Amino acid sequence: MGYKITRVFVDNHVKKKAIVKDFIEKSKPRKIIFTDQAHVKEGLKTYPFDDGKRSVFLSQSKGRYFKTCPGMEKPYICCNLGVLNIISNCPMSCSYCFLQFYLNSPVTTVHTDFSRVTSELKVTSKAHPEIFFRVTTGELSDSLALDRETGFSARLIEIFKDIPNAILELKTKTSFVNHLLRLNHGGRTVISWSLNPQRVIDKEEKGTASLEKRITTASKAQEAGYLLGFHFDPLIHYPQWEKDYEETVKLLFEKVSPFRIAWISLGSLRFAPGMEEEIKRAHPSSKLPYGEMVVASCGKKRYVKPIRLRLYQKMIDWIKKYGGQDVLVYLCMETPEAWEKTMSFKPESTAHLDFVFAESLHQRFEYLFTKKPLLNDYLKGMEYKGLE
Repeated sequence: MGYKITRVFVDNHVKKKAIVKDFIEKSKPRKIIFTDQAHVKEGLKTYPFDDGKRSVFLSQSKGRYFKTCPGMEKPYICCNLGVLNIISNCPMSCSYCFLQFYLNSPVTTVHTDFSRVTSELKVTSKAHPEIFFRVTTGELSDSLALDRETGFSARLIEIFKDIPNAILELKTKTSFVNHLLRLNHGGRTVISWSLNPQRVIDKEEKGTASLEKRITTASKAQEAGYLLGFHFDPLIHYPQWEKDYEETVKLLFEKVSPFRIAWISLGSLRFAPGMEEEIKRAHPSSKLPYGEMVVASCGKKRYVKPIRLRLYQKMIDWIKKYGGQDVLVYLCMETPEAWEKTMSFKPESTAHLDFVFAESLHQRFEYLFTKKPLLNDYLKGMEYKGLE
């Protein structure tokens, strides 16, 4: 596994920045193209998919970098994760990835104004000391796929080490962590992996690390003192799913300690109407567009409810069986009904779920907090949601 960048497009407004020079020196692309932002964005909309996966656009954004996960409207419950959108798109090629439908170009954009990114983060977290922020760089990209070229994660780990009410999550499907293992992270970084059975990885997650490599790498991160996270999202329904997913969960807990796991998420396959045509075009061998799905109230296509609930219930049972009762498991973008039927508990709102995270982390990793989290602090209108 590796990502050979063949083309780098450079916005003329950032061409003199040190990060641009460093990126080009480390990636050694065959071609460097200097251009203006409007021209390259328009031109890359129809860029060939495979070429786009090997191309990067170095630019800057006029909008905010630190936001909260857009989530979904009621009745679906979001966990209120903070996101740092430093990179958009990914060099890997997962058939189900929403980015291929959500973004209008296959080329990965790397934003170069890192100081503004971190300034937004520090200002917001300082303005709301009563809230514990969970923040990721892995919403619109894989956190580590281009880390050797950007160096973003090491710089963020150093910054988060000194923020008293926040924790960083680096989400990945790679095995690129060796450059992070000796850093002084202060226990305030979670490195998390998206997991699926190897059968699914082979068919639907092209260019990613194998299941064994992901879990082995997680074990290395654990030994280096990092907290861990795991995301079984999307869960895929197919004839052998029960056998494959149970074996995956069992393998996970054979390699890592449940006492170092900050959280595990579960989410089922979902995509916007029309995305199945994009999957068929870019990934013609994929079987995902032909599953037993319906258009849900959110407007997205999802597995029918009995399939979704069985996926969640079996996964929860296996996690508790092999990892114990204390692992924090949550459902990603699901209804209160799904929570209640599979977890015997339902968050009352996004704010309530945000508090549940804080309370669980405080009980297990008290060093992360300067004060005990209080539910009322999370229910007082969530003013910091106004980041957008």
